[in-house]
Order: sequence, then structure tokens, then C-alpha cells
Amino acid sequence: MAAGVALMLAGMLAGCELPSSLEELAKVFEGQTQDDQAPAVTEQRQDDVEAEAAAALPDEAAEPAEPADVAVPKPTRETILTAQKLLAGLGYEPGPLDGLDGPKTRGAVRRYQADAGLPADGRVTKALVEKLSEAGRDNTARAAGLGLASKKALPVYAPGDTFVYSDGRTETVTEIDGERVHWRSNDGTVLTAYRNFILPAIRRDTDLISVRTTVDVGPGALWPLKAGREVSFTANTEVAHKTRSSPRGGFVSRWHCLVEAPRKVSVAAGTFDALRVVCRTSTPSAQGPSERVWYYAPRIRHYVRRQERFENPGSETDVELVAVQLEGGSWPPAARAGLGWALQEALETKADGQSIEWGSSGVDAKVTIKPTAALSEGDSPYCRTFEQTVRGGAGERIYPGKACRSASGQWLIPGLEAIPQAAKSGS
Repeated sequence: MAAGVALMLAGMLAGCELPSSLEELAKVFEGQTQDDQAPAVTEQRQDDVEAEAAAALPDEAAEPAEPADVAVPKPTRETILTAQKLLAGLGYEPGPLDGLDGPKTRGAVRRYQADAGLPADGRVTKALVEKLSEAGRDNTARAAGLGLASKKALPVYAPGDTFVYSDGRTETVTEIDGERVHWRSNDGTVLTAYRNFILPAIRRDTDLISVRTTVDVGPGALWPLKAGREVSFTANTEVAHKTRSSPRGGFVSRWHCLVEAPRKVSVAAGTFDALRVVCRTSTPSAQGPSERVWYYAPRIRHYVRRQERFENPGSETDVELVAVQLEGGSWPPAARAGLGWALQEALETKADGQSIEWGSSGVDAKVTIKPTAALSEGDSPYCRTFEQTVRGGAGERIYPGKACRSASGQWLIPGLEAIPQAAKSGS
């Protein structure tokens, strides 16, 4: 500062205008001093302000305070309905698809959130719907990998195919007529139904009654199966009793069907990847079930489990697939007997995963027979599951099944004991 004053005085003495008095000269010195001190004063004042602010807050408030909870807006009915459909498609069963945020919906949300590692608060939000949509796309991709997104995933049958179920019932294909399949069961029932099993049988005849049903959708409704896909239809059923004393009757039922996500299903015939198809009626009657559920396995092109629930009286049925027997309806007897012998040989001599190849000059087909698992438990008969893969002009089909070894050494399919008789001769 002294050097600055000296320079200033030198300038004045060199001819510049001087202050008119000592008072003005003092002001010059005072102004220069204040300019030099200004930054220090500013910094001091800033320090004082920050110190006062810190003293006014608790120690924990050094960081910005968390914002207060903000009320979460209620979801619209459309958002809830979308969430319900997605949850149902993923198998979380939110109850009726009505767009209402009820306890079943909240419970389904919590189960999904827990499985997905999210806070399980049960709230339906747009963010939740986005998560569910992403999960649904993942399941759709998996379904495509199983062949479920293909139109070829519709059930495929051939005359002579016999389906054996855990309730002792067998159903045999007698004729194929386009999308219609004609069946005969071991109790004498004759029926005609679409390949699309979710639709009621077109015609059913027993010794006592004749039932006719029409629906207001096409035979391909709901197909190709895909998680989240749904359809509604109305069925008009007429019942005619074959005794003169009983009048004709009928009823109308309205159904809604939904396809749920793929899952593993273990039944008597083996373990399969399957889609769960749920159909519920809003007009239950004493003549039929209020809910039907199928587990469809695209690998074998048929369902492996069928469940029904009845309101009047309250009861449930749960039937599993035991076997699909390749009878070869158009094959010569020697070829059918030869295939039976090959099946016996594979079950008796081959380890799980090993196979036997079979063919015959009498048929245009090659068959691979492979035992898949042993089912021996305690004192029960020794049983095995198996698969018969048939390759021919019609493509490839897989016939699964379960067989148990009898005391005589013959392998029997439970509920279809006549098979070993055809298996005693070769081809």
C-alpha cells in the first residue's frame, strides 16, 4: 500500500491536480484502505452466516431432509383391470377381472412383488403394470420357445389313439373330420368335439341322454395359446332324454377363458411344460361345472390334467393323463403286435434314457421307445414312465405313458390291461 501512495504522490507532484485540503487527502487514503479490506470482510460475513445456519439445525440435518410422504394417487379402474389380466396371465390369480382393487387383487400383487424382490405393499401402480408387462413378455418368449405361439400347437389326433386317465376312463379317437374329432369312451359314451378342447362337446350320446351344444365363436377361439390371451363365448345346450317320460330341456351358459403362464406339471404320465387354461361361467347350472381348467402340454399336443368345479352340489374333480396309447388304427395287426413287443422289451431291458428303435415293413413310420423314469415306491408295483416318438409322413408325435410290471413279468398300462395281449408276438 505504501508503494501505491508513493506513486500517487509522485503523480500529483508531476502536475496532476492535488486535493484542495488535508481532509480530502485523508479521504483518499481511507478509500484505498477500505478497498483492500473488502474481500476479507465479505469472507468473514459469509462464514458468520454459515455458522449461524449450522447452529440453527440439529446435527442430523447437515444433509438435505427427506421429503415428506406424498399421497399415492389411486389407480384408475382401467389400470387395475390391466394389472389383473397380467397377474392372471402370470399365474397369480387376482380373482374376477373386474377392475376393482379388492383383497384378492391386492394379495396377488403382494405375491408377485415378493417373488420379484419388490416391496410387497399390494399397491397397483403404473410402475407395477410396467413390471408385469415386462414379465408377461418374458413368459411369451418362453411360450414361443415351447412352440405355443404356433398354430401347429393345436391338438393333433389320429384314429386309434387312446387316452387313458387316472379316473379309469379311456377315450379313443374313432374318426377325424377337419376340426371335429369323434371319440368313444370305455363306458359307451360317443361324442363329437372340436380339436379346441376349451369349447363344449358338439354332441354327446349315452344310453340315457343326447346332448347338443352350439357356441357363438369359431373352432379356433383362443388359439394359438399365449399367456394373457382370453376369450368369451356363449354356449347353448339342449338335452334330450331317451325315455319318453322325461321332457326335453336346455340351458344357456356364458364363459370366459384365460391362458396363464407356462409351468411345470407332474402327472402320472410324466413331467411336462404346460399352459394353464382357465374357463369360468357366470351362469352356473345344475347340469354342468362352473369352472374348467386344463393344463395343455404342446410337446404331446394334448392336455395332461383336467380339473372341474361344480356349484350344485359343491364338488371338484382332478383327472391326470396316465398314457396315450399308439394303437395304429390303420396298421395291420402284425405291426401293432410288433410295436407292443418293442415296448415290452424297452421297459424290461433299457435304463432310463436309453431307447429302442422300431420299424415295420407294414407301416410308413419309425418309432423310438425310451423309458424316462422309475417310479418304484415301497411295496407298490415297479412302474416306469416312457415316451414313444413316432416319425412318419404326418410329421412327429410323442406318446407318453406309465406302465407297471405285473407278477407275470408283463408291463401293463394302468386302466388298459388289454395291451400286453397284442405285445406277445413280434413283427
